[in-house]
Amino acid sequence: MTPLRMRMIEDMRAAGLTSGTQAIYLDGVRRLAAHHGRSPDLLSEEEVRAYLIGLRERGVALGTFKTNHGGIQFLYRQTLDRALSTSRFLAGPERLGHADEMRSDSATYPGYRFPAEIISHAVWLYHVFSLSFRDVELILAERGVAVTHESIRQWCLKFGAEVARKLRRRRPKPGDVWHLDEVVTLLAKS
Repeated sequence: MTPLRMRMIEDMRAAGLTSGTQAIYLDGVRRLAAHHGRSPDLLSEEEVRAYLIGLRERGVALGTFKTNHGGIQFLYRQTLDRALSTSRFLAGPERLGHADEMRSDSATYPGYRFPAEIISHAVWLYHVFSLSFRDVELILAERGVAVTHESIRQWCLKFGAEVARKLRRRRPKPGDVWHLDEVVTLLAKS
């Protein structure tokens, strides 16, 4: 492990980032270093900018781009103490899950940092696909939403019954009409 990587890990721990966020940030920085073939502390701002533009042009998912960008920003601002003016690359769809940008509307759960859309989606993923809380955490992280598995567990305890009730209501009711695609009936010869 390089000294720079160890220093970044120490800085992320000091900042209170979860182990999942740390892994995602380290992966973003690793990809930057692999792209240029040298340590990120030797790269100029223009090289970092070119890498980020390349990510956008290749059409990587917005969540993947944001997590890579977040890791790179953390490295340069916190660990290397260098200003990096790449925030303009985040223009586009609104950033979900940031408390300072949340709008108060009827589609929120009062007292929760994330909008109801994200909370409902996390609970839905957990219940419909029988995923673990950590799997749901990874799926949301891939989409740019940094949330811990413990938060997802608490959401499932509080809102799970409501989601299950909605799913049951949408389930088709048994009735008199049955639709079958193909039926094969074998009759035994006597």
